[in-house]
Amino acid sequence: MSTDILRCTAEIVAAFVSNNEVAASQVPSLLRDVFQAMVSLAEGRGVPAAGVSREPLRGRGMGEGESPEAAPAPLQPAVPLDQAVTEEGIVCLVCGRNCRSLRGHLTRSHRMDAHSYLRLFGLPRDYPMVAPSYSSLRRKLAIQSGLGERRSPARGGQGSAV
Repeated sequence: MSTDILRCTAEIVAAFVSNNEVAASQVPSLLRDVFQAMVSLAEGRGVPAAGVSREPLRGRGMGEGESPEAAPAPLQPAVPLDQAVTEEGIVCLVCGRNCRSLRGHLTRSHRMDAHSYLRLFGLPRDYPMVAPSYSSLRRKLAIQSGLGERRSPARGGQGSAV
């Protein structure tokens, strides 16, 4: 049983490290955490809670029968909130990575949507998900390409070969 758990642990960690940025100094603790979770599962104890869940949070509010005390407390962010938004990037509060657009990173790396992210850290609904400079650049490109302008109706007969 122990060799099976070791083999599974190695495969899980190898898959995770190949798809995510992980510092070399974090690999031993990642191995230990995954191994402990595998042992707990094998013994029927379930997986101990640790850090941020990789599954998205579901729903917008509390479910039936839940009290406000049952709602999860906001997590401690990887960086202070006043340093998370800069002109050139948005820092992910889960892992500390600097991104131009946070939504894609949250989906790919943390399997989380924007609403779940905001709830997880107790952030307001208008919290920026895109760096201000990137948003400005995209706005300029949209205006240059004529996005949002009304086009004249197509003239009958032109451009169609019958």
